[in-house]
Amino acid sequence: MLKYLKSGVLFLSLQSLALSLLYAGAPLKINYQGRLEESGEPVDGQRNFVFKIYNAASGGSLVWTSQAQDATVADGVFSVVLEAGTPVNLSAATFTGARYIEVSVGGVTLSPRQEMLSVPYALTAQALADDYVDSWTRTCVNPADANDIMVPVGDLCVDKYEASVWSTATGGTQYGSASDNYLCNDNGQDCGSGAANPIYARSVVNVAPSHSMTWFQAAVACKNAGKHLLTNAEWQVAAAGTPDPGSLAQDSGPQCNTNGTGPMQTGLGTSCRSSDDVENMIGSLWEWVADWGTAGAGVSGATGTQIEMDGTGTGYNDDTQWNIGGISYTSYAAPAGWIAGQVPAVIRGGRWGLGAGAGAFTFNASNAPSAMSAYIGFRCGRHR
Repeated sequence: MLKYLKSGVLFLSLQSLALSLLYAGAPLKINYQGRLEESGEPVDGQRNFVFKIYNAASGGSLVWTSQAQDATVADGVFSVVLEAGTPVNLSAATFTGARYIEVSVGGVTLSPRQEMLSVPYALTAQALADDYVDSWTRTCVNPADANDIMVPVGDLCVDKYEASVWSTATGGTQYGSASDNYLCNDNGQDCGSGAANPIYARSVVNVAPSHSMTWFQAAVACKNAGKHLLTNAEWQVAAAGTPDPGSLAQDSGPQCNTNGTGPMQTGLGTSCRSSDDVENMIGSLWEWVADWGTAGAGVSGATGTQIEMDGTGTGYNDDTQWNIGGISYTSYAAPAGWIAGQVPAVIRGGRWGLGAGAGAFTFNASNAPSAMSAYIGFRCGRHR
């Protein structure tokens, strides 16, 4: 009878994993070692192995199956390299969530399955963080939610559509589509995935994008979805190539809606897409980005001096900037209004009623992160 030793001898070699990733774009490999006994004695000789990865210790769904391979077992010890298999070769995505490996030897399935612990997840971290160039080839598909659409932008995945906020990671109740009806606090402190009323950002087609959230809520909604609020620089490159229509009412698309009556439903802006296919980065809703401004000496209780990106020139499509000298607006009730010295958070792109001032270069630092507005939404990104 074939069996594993009771002490649990199966393990994965982190050193071999690391070596397999030395070349960008190389297939993922795992060096798998174990000890095999037959009738209480260590096995010697050739054996045929098949390895299967499941998402549960018993039952569950099959995630991956190796090709059958022969290996030499010496004094009970064997070592094989896992790489090619079904439905695809191993990748970092194979190890998303709990994983258990099942081994068959000569057609006999050994039990129990062995849980794959730290090493495959160290692999995932290394593959995502260290193998930088190879990351550019990785997909932007969300394996847990096919309706959460992201597109590749350099080494990032960026939400294709303006974000909608939901009660679960895969849907549930949408918040913020018509009003500020978020159940968690504006300060985001009880919006986390383990809280009573978590919020999740999704990039979903054919819905009204969410608005009326604070910067804090937007940032947590991205985090809960395994993403981050785009930085100002990331937002800028994702917007590159978006056609700027000037002042145009396009509530239902297909061009950018810079002078309509409300935000555009996602998916309608088929002619308002960047070079990387990111939709509605001009008009529709202002979008929070991760960056905060610098507080200085407040000079007025207004949005400050409005200027065009290039003064009176035409090279930037009349896109507008507001440069605030350390004063910003908060929606927080104690008190609401303009507060000198309050640090502003940045919004980008303009909105549906701004006219020609909306655009890919439009920048506004007049809102505190505690502000919220029916004019402001957001979108997320993640590293590939």
